[in-house]
Amino acid sequence: MKYVYPKLPGRDCSFFRLGGNGLANCLFVTARGIVLAEKTNRTLVDPTWFRISPAPYLRKEKDKRHYLGLFHPVGVHGFKKLHILLTGDKDVEDNPDSNAQIIVCEGLQHYFMDILSHSGAVHSFLWQATHEKIKNTISSFNFNGIIALHVRLGDYSSSLRTDIQWYVHCVHLLIDMHRSRNIDVRFLVFSDGSDEELRPLISLPGVERAFFGNAWADILAMSRCRFIIGSDSTFSGWGAYLGQVPCLFARKHYGQVLEDISQEYVEDQDCNAIGRFMEHVLFDA
Repeated sequence: MKYVYPKLPGRDCSFFRLGGNGLANCLFVTARGIVLAEKTNRTLVDPTWFRISPAPYLRKEKDKRHYLGLFHPVGVHGFKKLHILLTGDKDVEDNPDSNAQIIVCEGLQHYFMDILSHSGAVHSFLWQATHEKIKNTISSFNFNGIIALHVRLGDYSSSLRTDIQWYVHCVHLLIDMHRSRNIDVRFLVFSDGSDEELRPLISLPGVERAFFGNAWADILAMSRCRFIIGSDSTFSGWGAYLGQVPCLFARKHYGQVLEDISQEYVEDQDCNAIGRFMEHVLFDA
């Protein structure tokens, strides 16, 4: 039997990882593995989700980013996984026709471009692998009409952060626009920042902070929202990608997210992005 193994960032010890990037970056590797396994009729070896890192503790984040309890095994796992990884010959994903027993997917590659036309298959596989508790939490919540705001703060330097006042400006525009049509609008703020950092935003009418228990649940929650106003973070991108949700960004370094690029609005690429996004929201209201 032949396999595909998504090797997640950090030092992979098969049962756990030491360090490495966060969930959103791990999802790129996993998604490419899912797509490649399907294309080449290989069996997927489960990625090593469990991560040990002191950084979330030092930053006093709610989510410690261990990524335990997010997914249940759907591919090869446990000691069989360890045996295959120790004994099987390996090749890289750039050589998918290789006769090696294991094709290893690794790194960010081209972000969403590698999986752009496979969002349905990726979402379906990841949803199937998601633990029932998370599924029940997401499925029981009413996301109808909600606009998601993702504000990346915790491990981002000031130069990488999107100014909180930019989100405040967008929310004011949307509130005024809906009020003029006597329509209520709700916003959920997803963020790794503190309440104090988010105060200018979460103090606005109709805006509340959201946390569905872990990073993966938050991404799934964003994917169910009506629109996303995101940060220059792949975490925002995954919420938009999985649900193919129309989205607005002040800037975005990781390229196209949606199959229909006309539903992506990026201000530093289009000075009219906010206005066009507001027209989209108004049309959909």
